[in-house]
Amino acid sequence: MAARIWRGQLDRVVGGRGWLLGDAGGGFWIGQAVARAVVASLDGQGQETALTGLVLKTMEIDGDTGTPAGRTEALRQLVSVLYARPPISLAEFAPLAFTAHEDHVARPIIVDASAALADLLSAIRAPDLLGPVVVGGSIIVRGMLAAPPSLQAELVPLVGGDHMIPVSDGLVGAAVLVLRHAGLDVDEALFRTIRAQVARVSLTKSPD
Repeated sequence: MAARIWRGQLDRVVGGRGWLLGDAGGGFWIGQAVARAVVASLDGQGQETALTGLVLKTMEIDGDTGTPAGRTEALRQLVSVLYARPPISLAEFAPLAFTAHEDHVARPIIVDASAALADLLSAIRAPDLLGPVVVGGSIIVRGMLAAPPSLQAELVPLVGGDHMIPVSDGLVGAAVLVLRHAGLDVDEALFRTIRAQVARVSLTKSPD
């Protein structure tokens, strides 16, 4: 999803419709594209791809994909395992596309995802409202922005000339909006305090 903040208020929100009705460019969207590509490759309807070995390894499926019988068996096991899991779990395959970013099948999936995310951001842009643009989520922060230069050169730019600020999550920004909504003036000093307190809680929070 993408949101526009205008004068400290939530002004417009687009996306956020979830994996079934939206999520273009997101984790499920990429993961499903990866799964479809691997299934098509094993079935002989798609191109050979390095994603096949990565997906089979992730699903702990052993098989000799170098023979027709081995490919058929690997495909049978993969389809069976994937249909037995929640559909949203396909998002787990998204990082594999970035791992295999040099692959001729994986690379277009990532590029198309960047185009979808750029479209999402363009829907909330306003010509009279400059940035910064704050981005979060593993696909953008740990995927797109962390991609090697050779891949980044092919990605559709998410923002124009606006300054981009990647964040691990939106908790600090949400806290600021809540305080402003309550009538408090959040100056730079208070903002730094909020950020420090959130970081401290995140570091001391025990794992689930």
